[in-house]
Amino acid sequence: MHGLGRGGVGAGAEGLQRAVEQIGQIKLFQGDNYIDDVMYGETIAYSDNMLQPHTTYTQEQLSNWRTMAAAIAKAGLPLQQHATISETFPAFLDQIEQINKEYPIRNLRWAFAHMDQISANDLDRMKKLGCMRRSVRYHRSWARSSTGRMANGRGTCRRSD
Repeated sequence: MHGLGRGGVGAGAEGLQRAVEQIGQIKLFQGDNYIDDVMYGETIAYSDNMLQPHTTYTQEQLSNWRTMAAAIAKAGLPLQQHATISETFPAFLDQIEQINKEYPIRNLRWAFAHMDQISANDLDRMKKLGCMRRSVRYHRSWARSSTGRMANGRGTCRRSD
């Protein structure tokens, strides 16, 4: 999975432009049996904190998020966005609906992760866009096994051919 690291949105307009350029270079499924690029996520630049009762984003933050998400859609990449707080979903869905007009996302496997406080209305909006939900009841710790492979407690995480 890809996500924003150093030099991304927090680095201003130049960082945002670098991040958009890097998204255009991502090629899925070019790895090996142990590690591979399969989506962009778990977050693009911003995500909420499930321990806070409310989350709000500025227009600049939403514009930056939309710029990144549009680049992901243009590149034809799957996306997974972390979202748990009720205010988060409408903010991101508004951006996705705008992106969808130029770069349809229905077949790109875009999803929200966790979704603790999502409303029925936001689920309907996701369905119309073709967005999926990825939720877990608990977080697993990922660690390298003694063989050097990534393991999740249920066995080795491997790509199946």
